[in-house]
Amino acid sequence: MPDFNAVLTPGDVENGYINTVVEIPEGSRLKVEWDREHNAFMLDRVEPRIFAKPCNYGFIPATLDEDGDELDTLIICPEPLATGVWLKAKVLGVMKFEDDGEVDDKIVCVPADNRDDG
Repeated sequence: MPDFNAVLTPGDVENGYINTVVEIPEGSRLKVEWDREHNAFMLDRVEPRIFAKPCNYGFIPATLDEDGDELDTLIICPEPLATGVWLKAKVLGVMKFEDDGEVDDKIVCVPADNRDDG
């Protein structure tokens, strides 16, 4: 598995585009996280059914949030994306969150090349 933080940049942020790596596919209850120390995805836990992800969940490589992890992304896409897939995405906005007193914002985005718009 490549070290996404070494081979990818955050993207063309100034123009509203980012690179993002999928950790958890839409509909999954498996809480998968990128383990920087081992350059691998790790199953953290299995969530209850009520916590199935409503969209693809990922991270922006070569970034760090206040919680010490890469910046989180919520990737809105017509299909689930597999863990480990990376894509160029267009930023739609930011959802502000706090987790255990730390900022844990989510960058909301869509695939940059989405031909399903019309």
